[in-house]
Amino acid sequence: MLETGQCAHGPDDPENFVALVNQMLTLDPPPAADATALEKFRIVGICGAACDFARLPDAIQNAWRTQFPQLGSYMKQYAAQTAAAKSWIDYNPPGSLLGTTDQHDYARRALALGSGTGMLGLRRDEANYWITFTDGAGAPLTANKPNTLHLPPGGIPSKAFWSISLYEVQDRGQFLTPTPINRYQIAGNTPGLTTNPDGSIDIRIQPTAPTTPGNWLPSPATGGPFILFARSYIPDSPVLSGTFTMPAATAAG
Repeated sequence: MLETGQCAHGPDDPENFVALVNQMLTLDPPPAADATALEKFRIVGICGAACDFARLPDAIQNAWRTQFPQLGSYMKQYAAQTAAAKSWIDYNPPGSLLGTTDQHDYARRALALGSGTGMLGLRRDEANYWITFTDGAGAPLTANKPNTLHLPPGGIPSKAFWSISLYEVQDRGQFLTPTPINRYQIAGNTPGLTTNPDGSIDIRIQPTAPTTPGNWLPSPATGGPFILFARSYIPDSPVLSGTFTMPAATAAG
């Protein structure tokens, strides 16, 4: 078994991939609800400490070596399709099983991991998540194009709190970006946040301070791409029912 972070082969080598997956399954065993899936994975050498690529039949080892490069290509295409989606993607829509005792929504779990947002494990009535790579016209979000996010009165419907976080897109993933005011999100309790006469909220997303700095969510000073991640904790009924739709970011006027 490899030590944490150790790679006996290159990152594109299937033996290395299988070893790392088995290491993670050993360190953090999956819940009992995933036992049936794990038995299927055992056939191809994924089950934790009891599995080893070297002990797999030659036919399965050869299948790994033949098909693993295709897996990498598929994941890149999948990520590109996700990034090309116009505006917000709802990670925990009505009917989602994330966070329940029956988390067999593997496609949605893979979407969360594949897009670099981690495993989203809370139930829908505990938290709802949205992510966007683009504005409402489908153009990538970049800091050199100021945007406004217009939220309805009260912001995102929630009984606890809501937030909009900004992550800079880098080669290694998405990260909170340094800002001149040390702000990485706008939430309902952000100091200085102002509302319109009807209670709606206009969040200004740009690298330089707007005239209403309390509503400023700084974007990367580099002018590079970023993503927005919205959260509603203890979502209110419009979110739970699916009648609430996250508004798209629009070019700032």
